[in-house]
Amino acid sequence: MHHQAPSDNHLGLVVLADHWGRHPSSAQHLVRHLMHHAHISWINSVGTRRPRLCLSDARRALGYLNQVFTTHKKNKHADPQPEVLSPLMYPGFRTRWQRSINRMTMHRAITRCKAAQQAQTVGITTLPLAADLVGVTPVDRWIYYAVDDFSVWPGLDHEVMRQMETELIRKVDHVVAVSENIRTNIQNHGVGCELLTHGIDIEHWRCLSPTPASDRPVLLFWGVIDQRLDTEWCRELTQLGQLILAGPQQDPDPSLLAIPDIRFTGPIDFHDLPSHAQRADVLVMPYADLPVTRAMQPLKFKEYLATGRPVVARALPGIHEWHDAADLVTTTTELTRAVQTRFNAGVPETQQQARRRLGYESWSEKADHLHAIIREVLHDSGRRTAA
Repeated sequence: MHHQAPSDNHLGLVVLADHWGRHPSSAQHLVRHLMHHAHISWINSVGTRRPRLCLSDARRALGYLNQVFTTHKKNKHADPQPEVLSPLMYPGFRTRWQRSINRMTMHRAITRCKAAQQAQTVGITTLPLAADLVGVTPVDRWIYYAVDDFSVWPGLDHEVMRQMETELIRKVDHVVAVSENIRTNIQNHGVGCELLTHGIDIEHWRCLSPTPASDRPVLLFWGVIDQRLDTEWCRELTQLGQLILAGPQQDPDPSLLAIPDIRFTGPIDFHDLPSHAQRADVLVMPYADLPVTRAMQPLKFKEYLATGRPVVARALPGIHEWHDAADLVTTTTELTRAVQTRFNAGVPETQQQARRRLGYESWSEKADHLHAIIREVLHDSGRRTAA
């Protein structure tokens, strides 16, 4: 049956993703730029991590329950925000009854949300758990926005995520991936997949007056602090300068936390990050070389480039196209040399020229691309197969 795409005034988007506002994500950036195109409802989701009896999981559970039973508040910066719902879910999908409970609670939330009341509704999920919702909720079309390889992500229930993702990509109407590695993994299932890399709001990150360098370099990383970080690289960085790791902790390597010369700041407000970058001599991305890091496209990398500050990062496939805009390294020796060179010499002219390509990578343009995909999916009743 051929579906006519509705006008934007009658389009609803239901987005299933991690908690709105917990930390910036590509889905949140895209949604903010799509607010004038559709009525959007964001469903906070839980259950991708295998629950354990430990302090970190207890804190996570309490934080989630607080969101479930607390009315969502708009942020202090008055950015446009969607309707946000936090259905009470069981923290797991390993058994049939767990999946049934979560399907029921998410179905109820989607049915009641504002987006589902529109003439036509498109569901966008960043999580495999939506596999149980396709075809049973008041959503006309589904798009899987694949942002990570959950089958190897630290702390997740890998086998469950692998199984549910396989189910999901066979059910949805369209798949979009943020990196070539993830795209290839999806296509290996015989399903077509479109590439939509991360964007950047350049003006937000521009540092016009960097703080003069001190005798000892200030090395800054921001993002989730977990087992993707290379502990030995971080240890080496403390020998080169003051290493600051800014962001929430999610089960990092205990050896990393034991390094005495690392400064852990905890989460920093997204709007305050540019000023922190301004005070850093080198922005670093000391990820380990792992299956999960080789699959991802780090959101922070283009943010780093947009600040105008020197950038030294692990050479990963997802950022290879920007190898001329930063120092991408693979060994501890290269890491040391690059940090010392950038501290002394700053950003070379060749890298500055390469970073001008960021002008074509705005979140606004990425959102326009996704909006075109949404309208195409509403027009097209068929499924794409891998080329």
